[in-house]
Amino acid sequence: MKRKQLLLSIFALFITLSVQAGSGIFLRGDINSWGATSEWEFADEGNGVYTLYDKELSGRFKIADENWSTYNFGAVSSDATLVIGVPLPLVYDGTDINCGAPLTCQKITFTVHNDATYTLLIEGTSGAPTSGIFLRGGLTNWDTLADWEFIDEGNGVYALYDKELYGQFKIASADWSTVNYGSPAGTFTLGEPFALSYAGNDISCTDTYICSKITFTLIDGNATLLVEGNVKPAGELTEVYVIGDNNNWNFNDASGKLSATGDDGIYEGSVTIYNAGTEGIGYWRIYEGLGQVGCWGNPGGNNTTTHTTSGTLERESQGCITTNANTYIITFNRNTGQFSAVVDDGTGIISQKDDFEYTLIDGKLNINSPADISVYKVDGTWLLSDKNINNVDLSVFGKGVYIIKVSTTAKTHIFKMGI
Repeated sequence: MKRKQLLLSIFALFITLSVQAGSGIFLRGDINSWGATSEWEFADEGNGVYTLYDKELSGRFKIADENWSTYNFGAVSSDATLVIGVPLPLVYDGTDINCGAPLTCQKITFTVHNDATYTLLIEGTSGAPTSGIFLRGGLTNWDTLADWEFIDEGNGVYALYDKELYGQFKIASADWSTVNYGSPAGTFTLGEPFALSYAGNDISCTDTYICSKITFTLIDGNATLLVEGNVKPAGELTEVYVIGDNNNWNFNDASGKLSATGDDGIYEGSVTIYNAGTEGIGYWRIYEGLGQVGCWGNPGGNNTTTHTTSGTLERESQGCITTNANTYIITFNRNTGQFSAVVDDGTGIISQKDDFEYTLIDGKLNINSPADISVYKVDGTWLLSDKNINNVDLSVFGKGVYIIKVSTTAKTHIFKMGI
C-alpha cells in the first residue's frame, strides 16, 4: 500500500513538473532590458495557457519567443489600455503593451485560444508610488495636477507614460523649492537625455509630442530629462489665441480666440484687454495653441512700454504687447508676424476683398452686397449654394474650416474661413 502511494506521489510530481515546464515564451520589456530571461519565461500549463506568478511589472513589454519569430505579440493599438482583471486582446507584431503604472502581479496569464485569438490577463494590484514631483507648464496652467505627477520608479528615476506634451514647462514640486528644474539653454531632442539646471528657464517644446515615456532623473543633484515618442502630425491651424491680461494669463482659456479668416495665415477675433494693476495698460502675447503652444511676442523678448496697436511679432519671443484697456478686433498674420488691433465698434470681424466687404459675427457670414455664395467642406464636399444673397450662417455646419465661394458681378472669390 505504501509503495503504491509512493508511486502515485512520484507520478503526480512528474505531471506537475511536466505541466509547468519552460515554454520558450517570455515577457520581454523595459523590466528586463527586452531580453529573453529565465525569470520571465512563462510556464506552460497546457491547453494554450501560459503563466507567470508573483512579479513586479512596470514600463512597456511584449510577449515573445527568443527570436521574436513564432511568438511576437503586442497590443492591438497604442491606445489599448491594460486593466487589472480584464483580458487584453493581443495581435501578432502588435504595439508595445504599456503598464501605465507599476503593477504587483499575483498572476500573469497569456492564452492562445482555440479560435486563434490571443489575450493577456493581469491579476494583482496597481501600485504607483507618488513622488511629489510634477511636470508643470502651460498645459497644466502651471498647477500641480495628479495626471502629471511622476511615478517614482526608484533609484532617482521618475516617469510619466502616454502623454501629449506641448508648450513650455518645468519639473517641480508643489512648493517650487524642493524640486525646481528647467533648461540651462536651448531645448530637448526626442530620444536624447537633456541636462537640466536648478531654477533654470522654462523648457520649450518646438513641436507637439505624443510621448510614450517622459523620464526625469535626479541623482546627487544632477538632473536630466528624457522624452521618448513621436512628433504629432501637424494639422490645419484653425485658430490662434491672445493670452494675457484679457484672461488673467490662463494658458488654457480660449476666450481670446482669433479664427482663420480664409486668407492664408490670417486670423481675426474680438478680444477685450483689461488693465494690469495701476499701469492703465494690458499685457498680451499670441499663441498658436492653448497650453503655451507656439508663442509670438514682441521681438527681442522685451515688452513694449506704450499703447501699441500694430507691429510685427516674433515666434518664441516672450516679449509682451501693451495696449490700453478696450475691446479690439485683433488681426494676426502668422506668415509675417504682423498684427493690428482696431477698437471693436460692435460690427464684428471685418475683412476687405477688392470688390466687397464681409463680416463674421457668431459664425454668420455677412456680405455688403448681394452675391452667389457656395459653401464646401475642405475635402470638397458641397454643403450649400444660393444666389443673390447677403449672408450665410456657417454655425449650422459646426465648428471647423470651410471653403467659401463668392461670385459677384465683377469676379469669383474662393477662400477658406474658420469658425
